[in-house]
Amino acid sequence: MKKLLLSSLLVCFMLSVPAYALTEHEFKAVCRRGSVQELREVIKANPNFAEIRFREMDTPLIIAADKITNPEFLQIIVDTGINLNAQNEDGETALMELMDEPVSLACVNVLLKAGANPNVTDEDGKTALMKALDDDLPPDIISALLDAGADAKLRDRKGRGVIDHYSRKAYRLQGTEVMKRLEAAAK
Repeated sequence: MKKLLLSSLLVCFMLSVPAYALTEHEFKAVCRRGSVQELREVIKANPNFAEIRFREMDTPLIIAADKITNPEFLQIIVDTGINLNAQNEDGETALMELMDEPVSLACVNVLLKAGANPNVTDEDGKTALMKALDDDLPPDIISALLDAGADAKLRDRKGRGVIDHYSRKAYRLQGTEVMKRLEAAAK
């Protein structure tokens, strides 16, 4: 009876361990290569892919958002059921990681349509909208965030609102309808 129980436990343990443990370095290399097929193979080899946390608490989605501009690549990761609003040690989400150049509106839309919350704040109290304004991202990105419910009235830990983030160095929005919309939403 003991042998049967031990054998059963061993089989259960072996089935719960992935074929190999994916490292952050390996996953970043997959992202750099941008191969959708390779990504699918990595996901298949790691049944717990959606729960993986790398160093600094980055998820595969956070790393991919920082490394790639292929919306299909991101969609495959989203389809694993990964937590879209998971935060790393700095409080950043995958949506926040997308708020750097080069930015892909299609990638931003993948996350927003899947339910990423644009109002999550990082350790400094900044939202994706504030980060987009800090980096002077194109008006279509700002508009997509507003359409998804980004709250233009939120303030960061220093008390700065979105207009304060805009005024620091964002020039692409000057005179646009998106800027007028942003100013109205911030009131």
